[in-house]
Amino acid sequence: MNPIKPLLLFATAAGGLLTLTNPVVAQVWTPSTTAPSQTWWSVASSADGTRLAAGGLAGWIYTSTDSAATWTSNNVPERNWFSIACSADGGKLAALVHGGDGIYVSTDSGADWTLANAPIQTWDSVAASSDGTKFVAEGLGAAGDRIYTSTDSGATWSQTSAPNKYWSSVASSADGAKLVAVASGGQIYISNDDGTSWTPRETNRNWYSVASSSSGDKLVAVVGGGQIYTSTAMLAGAQGSTVELQYAGNGVWQPLNDSQNALRAGGNAFTGQQTVTDGNVGIGTTSPQFPLHIATASNSVIALQDTGPNSTQSGYISFRNSSFTETAWLGFGLAGSPDFSIVNARSSGNIVLLPFAGKVGIGRTPTVNKLEVEGTASKTAAGSFLANSDARIKTDVQTVTGALDKLAQVRLVQFHYTDDYRAQHPSLKDRSYLNVVAQEFQNVFPEDVQSSGEKLPAGGDAILQVDTYPLTIYSAAAIQELNRKVEKEHAENVELKKRLEALEKLVREK
Repeated sequence: MNPIKPLLLFATAAGGLLTLTNPVVAQVWTPSTTAPSQTWWSVASSADGTRLAAGGLAGWIYTSTDSAATWTSNNVPERNWFSIACSADGGKLAALVHGGDGIYVSTDSGADWTLANAPIQTWDSVAASSDGTKFVAEGLGAAGDRIYTSTDSGATWSQTSAPNKYWSSVASSADGAKLVAVASGGQIYISNDDGTSWTPRETNRNWYSVASSSSGDKLVAVVGGGQIYTSTAMLAGAQGSTVELQYAGNGVWQPLNDSQNALRAGGNAFTGQQTVTDGNVGIGTTSPQFPLHIATASNSVIALQDTGPNSTQSGYISFRNSSFTETAWLGFGLAGSPDFSIVNARSSGNIVLLPFAGKVGIGRTPTVNKLEVEGTASKTAAGSFLANSDARIKTDVQTVTGALDKLAQVRLVQFHYTDDYRAQHPSLKDRSYLNVVAQEFQNVFPEDVQSSGEKLPAGGDAILQVDTYPLTIYSAAAIQELNRKVEKEHAENVELKKRLEALEKLVREK
């Protein structure tokens, strides 16, 4: 058995406010005794029913943040508050004045109100997008009975291209893109582009009020002294567009899902689960070559946005096997983690960077070498990086000789980096370093000095960089040379010692 979910309904009556809780169970309306008695005319509610707003004729606007338990009068003048609309969270509101005034807006759940930059006229009806950034309103003024929209939470308003009709009600989809308006003695007008253009539907009737589903594809309108009319979205699209239909009865066919008008002209606002069971999906291309193929002339971006409240959030691409087990992921895999990771979760898998002819830079843009690092790099254990040194890959192998003489030509220096160079590389500390001077080292080991591709701020030739590995080999070769000299001198000393002992023996015998 499904649990019963609490539901709050809200209504106005001349002289009082009524609330209905758990209507499935109780069907009991209760007057809100904490609200004052006035000629109430308009109400609005947040999506969860906790934030409410109500206005009256020749009265004030009152708001509640606790589902009508208590009410607060706000700083608005005494007016004929004819219609109120609010965002889904109840934070942004717009209230209309009927009879020679403007539109008042609030961005703090009704605590403060501001007269918007809208014409002074007799306003009748207003509706809001779910986030409260878009509003649509209609009213009679100097320009006639016109429809206006706002895209900045009601701060400013612009007249739409809707014709001059006796408009009686407007409604909006959740995203504010799809609008509908009804006219008394006229037709129903639809806009799928934020009010830029309008298309008349149905016939002339005494239309009194209209409402819209969140997707904007299902509408309901009432006729004064007549019937209630409902409508679902008409199918439209470019040549070759397709859509799957289901039979709803009474000769009516509908899209399989409420928002599944695939490839509809003007864009789509999909809600709920959408599934493509076969074929490829193309965005910007009519010939997708992959399950998801995105083609754009510029600004090719896939945005993964975590809209949660954390300041550091998670967002990553997950790779799964046929059992839906995660085998790898890329991005911020843990909520709240500041680390961006590339993880191969398979037991024997590798992570391979193949930039082809390009290079890899860590903390910098590489210019010369396959891998360039800004700052220092480290390993968990001592020792240099391994290099292939198999005899089978070498030719013209010669023993290093003259190492002592070679090393004697190299000057080893202690130094500080210049202020200009440290400004280019903030990771460098102002301390003493050990190395060689590239220009001097080049005279001894010319093949181990090359351009870094980097220049000083003042310009000039590129900064030189050195590979000091030859010093390691020549130092080892020099030790070997010294060892051979020591061994030779040791042998000579032994021979001289034997000869000295022989001479001393002859002297003693005489």
